[in-house]
Amino acid sequence: MDSPAMNEPKRPRGRPALGRARIVEAALGVIDEGGADALTFRAVAKRLSSSTATLYRHVESRSELLGLVMDHLLGQADQQIRAHLEANANWDEVCRASARISYRVLSSHNASAHLFTNRFPLGPNGMTIRERMLAALIKAGFTPMMAVNTVATISHYVVGFAMQNDATVSRSTLDNTFGGAGGDRYPATASVVHLLPRPLDEEFEFGLGLIFDALTTGLLRSAPPAEDTSAPA
Repeated sequence: MDSPAMNEPKRPRGRPALGRARIVEAALGVIDEGGADALTFRAVAKRLSSSTATLYRHVESRSELLGLVMDHLLGQADQQIRAHLEANANWDEVCRASARISYRVLSSHNASAHLFTNRFPLGPNGMTIRERMLAALIKAGFTPMMAVNTVATISHYVVGFAMQNDATVSRSTLDNTFGGAGGDRYPATASVVHLLPRPLDEEFEFGLGLIFDALTTGLLRSAPPAEDTSAPA
């Protein structure tokens, strides 16, 4: 999804026809394969069969490129969120959809999800997602502080899960670890080891449910008491 940050400046005559969008896609590919530390202008240029000088005509610095990659991912999420939500969606629907879709997009680029642990300024797509959530929360009656903290909590929760690898631990490994002496040392874990490990998506949904149960309870508690409209005795 294009955004103001992704718009192309006018290309002077003679400049190679290499758009910023292609550079961002190539940078995302580099990060997906080698992690954020692998991202260099040289690596991106090689992936595009171009030169670093050409890249610098479109992107000023590595820091800017990282920010563009992050906003590109959030642009993908925002596009799906828009398609999912009805025009009159309530705060719960807006925030749940934002969390689930953002998690799905970021976890599909696990290495790139680690970028969101840094304090980069939000780009236009990230701002759009946050604005939609804040507006829905405030409209529903959340105080401004509750709305701000809610968006932050959901965002950190999504990023934390998206960074995880859903690696499967073998049954034999678990049995060897918690059987025999291991079971004596960790009896509670040994008693539930047959339930482990749980799929990451299942754990995500369980925790998300807890967050929204707490938010609903908090909203009800903060609501002003209903006026007594009954006639006096």
